[in-house]
Amino acid sequence: MGFNRDVATGRKPLLDGKIAVITGGGNGIGRVAVGMFIEAGALVVTSDIDAEALDQVKKEYGDAVTTVVADMGTIEGVRSVVATTQETHGRVDALYNNAGVGALAEGLLRVHETPYEIFEKTIQLNLWSVFAMSRETIPLMQGTGGSIINVASINAQVAIPGSVSYISAKGGVLSMTRSIAFDYAADGIRANVLVPGYIDTRMVSDYTNKAPDPAAAVKEVGDAHLLGRMGDPQEVAAAALWLASDASTFMTGSALTVDGGYLAK
Repeated sequence: MGFNRDVATGRKPLLDGKIAVITGGGNGIGRVAVGMFIEAGALVVTSDIDAEALDQVKKEYGDAVTTVVADMGTIEGVRSVVATTQETHGRVDALYNNAGVGALAEGLLRVHETPYEIFEKTIQLNLWSVFAMSRETIPLMQGTGGSIINVASINAQVAIPGSVSYISAKGGVLSMTRSIAFDYAADGIRANVLVPGYIDTRMVSDYTNKAPDPAAAVKEVGDAHLLGRMGDPQEVAAAALWLASDASTFMTGSALTVDGGYLAK
């Protein structure tokens, strides 16, 4: 699939007629991405473990979205999403592997303090699920091509204390994306990875709200970025939208950094 001038110049919606799968679409960045992809012309299949949140997504977007209650850390959950997509649409043009757990979800734990079950859970949700969704979805892209968008983190490149599970998972996503790009370029399947900074979502607020001075904690996190603030979920979703579209057809195996200048410091 080559460069689409109509898409690049805005003469038609970025995802006009495309079928997109977005994991973790019930809340946060995933929820924003569902709406953004639909507004750009896509039909979306989205999954989440939060059934109530998915009900709200369905009410808001109607027939433009198909929702699947699924745990993306299990093969049963992964296969239910892919099977629903195949039955409903028969193909996938874009896969946005957004589901995951944050760096601070289990608190700050050094390596020798990290329980094996927490390490395993974090790897399962943040790394294994990306592999499994890609593995099961790629056959629906072969023959027509497609775009896979994965999510790493600035912490795949810069460590923070007490987060070995998260850092290991996100580092793996960064390398895995390059491997997918290498293996499937001949099939017209592109794979790229987003590298976000700290984004203003519930995952971050759950951490800052536990601080002795939540307002000071928010400021500290924001000040770590050159732009002096956390990112907005729309800013990450917009980057994913672009990678899913034909405006980015010469990008594969790349890391697109959306970090407000965090890594430039």
